[in-house]
Amino acid sequence: MIRTGIYNLRQFNPAALKDVFGKEKNISIEVYSQLNQVYDSQLKEGYAEIVLNRFNSSNNVIKRTYRNRFNSFDDMVIEIIQNLEISSPRIHDMAISDGRASYYFLEKIQNHFHDVEYHASDLIISYTIHKKKSESSSYIVTDDNLNIIEITVPPFVWNYARKEGKLYFLNNLLKAYFKRKFYKLIIGKQLKFRKTLPVVDYGFKSLLDKSDKNKLLNYNIFEKSHYQYNVIRAMNILHFGYFNPEQLNAVLDNVYESLLPDGILIEGSNEDVGSPVEGAVYRKTCTGFELIISSDKPSRISDIVLNYNKS
Repeated sequence: MIRTGIYNLRQFNPAALKDVFGKEKNISIEVYSQLNQVYDSQLKEGYAEIVLNRFNSSNNVIKRTYRNRFNSFDDMVIEIIQNLEISSPRIHDMAISDGRASYYFLEKIQNHFHDVEYHASDLIISYTIHKKKSESSSYIVTDDNLNIIEITVPPFVWNYARKEGKLYFLNNLLKAYFKRKFYKLIIGKQLKFRKTLPVVDYGFKSLLDKSDKNKLLNYNIFEKSHYQYNVIRAMNILHFGYFNPEQLNAVLDNVYESLLPDGILIEGSNEDVGSPVEGAVYRKTCTGFELIISSDKPSRISDIVLNYNKS
């Protein structure tokens, strides 16, 4: 069997999102950049969630996120930051995906602090589209390391971290063939046209652009940070669904090193928009972290954080 994909906003209707067997079709991440053509905000929001839900990065992470996800928890956190009486806080918001789940937090921060420096990061903030010519309908999507994330050859869209399934054996044959073909083209520098494809919510980007102190960064949480912060926020990333205890401790090493003395770590996770956040706020100490406050539902990794010891 063959399954086609969705690579144009005009194809975006409920009847086209699944194949005849009811299986989800791949959607090109390039469609995300076309969403500014949608003027109905609710429709645009729904489309963005669907596109990101079907886009896996090279490490097989889905950039799934929702607006207004942590509002009550964020209100509590902002009050804590105010109580610290830091005149010019520097904040790192890690693993933001496309920024929609951070919009409320950033908006509140900007309203409460006049001289805040806010850095938002994700493993990959933008991708690159490669084509032979600007008008070509076929293209390849890579990350900064030229890892092939997606290839679109109408009517097909192949995401190379998603599985096609045995039913679609013809798709798998074509998928392997075009990866070899495009890899040779990109290594041979035959794809002359390149375009940056940011995967950042328009409203969130507008908030960032209000100050030249704000930064949007590519950042791997397993790497050392180039900056130090008063506050580090890590929502829906530090939990056992993604990492084992050893990996979480490795991340905490980097968090600890990048926090200024008495800096705070904010972490939490939840399942759906408005559902209770399992989170906490911690203060950096001489040897590790101490709990400042916990949300109504305890953090999933509280024991890991509180037992962390900077040896």
